Amino acid sequence: MNSDTFLTTDPSTVKTRPNGAATGVLFLTIGGVAFPTEGWDDFVVTILGWWAQALLRLSDNDRCTVTVPFMEGDYAVKVLKTSAATFEFRAVNGIRSGFETATGEAAARPFIDSFILQSHRILRECKQQGWWSANEDALASSLEALEYELKRFGPGTDQVASSANR
Repeated sequence: MNSDTFLTTDPSTVKTRPNGAATGVLFLTIGGVAFPTEGWDDFVVTILGWWAQALLRLSDNDRCTVTVPFMEGDYAVKVLKTSAATFEFRAVNGIRSGFETATGEAAARPFIDSFILQSHRILRECKQQGWWSANEDALASSLEALEYELKRFGPGTDQVASSANR
């Protein structure tokens, strides 16, 4: 299993439309493989909101698995909290079939920190374009909760909270 799993977003690709959700580039590199593919364009704010909720759930449980889908295509990422300090990622092509195309892992705290930073950049871009909706509100609220959880556990550690650490 490779340890080079990370999320990529690109605020310069964010497009907002009247009466529609914001789209933009969002993909993961899992074990050296871009998933679903490099430059994947999807409903970026909605998906980041799902990721924020998933990361909150992972930070609040000792060991659990969450599945975060993409909106376009039949793709998802399964995330397993294998320890307080490590997440395991499984790229799934075909949610129903569960065909895994890549696996990888990442230190939990740096992954979450990077996620928060990138999410704030996407929200800032939406605001600069004069776009704000319930999706942006939901993501901003989830980010606040996630940041609170990280502060409760304390800075300078790769671990994230779990019931055993409280």
